[in-house]
Amino acid sequence: MKMENRIALDYAMLLALLALMLKPLTGVFAHETLGLGFILLVVLHVCNNRSWVRKMFSGKAGSGKSALKMVVNGMLIATIALTLFSGVMVSVALFGFLDIPYREIFYKIHSTSGQAVLALSVAHLILHMKMIGAFLKKRKQARSK
Repeated sequence: MKMENRIALDYAMLLALLALMLKPLTGVFAHETLGLGFILLVVLHVCNNRSWVRKMFSGKAGSGKSALKMVVNGMLIATIALTLFSGVMVSVALFGFLDIPYREIFYKIHSTSGQAVLALSVAHLILHMKMIGAFLKKRKQARSK
């Protein structure tokens, strides 16, 4: 996938994540639907970066910043999965027919893991700022020619 498309996907993920944090404004149905859309964007993002994901799971972390990226990315994947699972458990609009008991516990898990996803996403962005900056610089130079 071209770098411009990757950056567009990253922006879409960021906007979706921020919109997910505005559930009181968007409402439950939009929140749940947007959550599923966010998961699709994450799957596309992971597929686009599958070589890095393979490297992460092969144990070829390298050292320093690369190892930190692996830890943050691993935690991010785990918290996104937990947020998805707990979101289905507390769903009232899309999966309400499941009639899951103990929704209060799953709601706490969902809220906490959702906040962790936001924090880890910020860390993920910070760890990739050099790459993003290089892309933006290259793009600006191409436009000025």
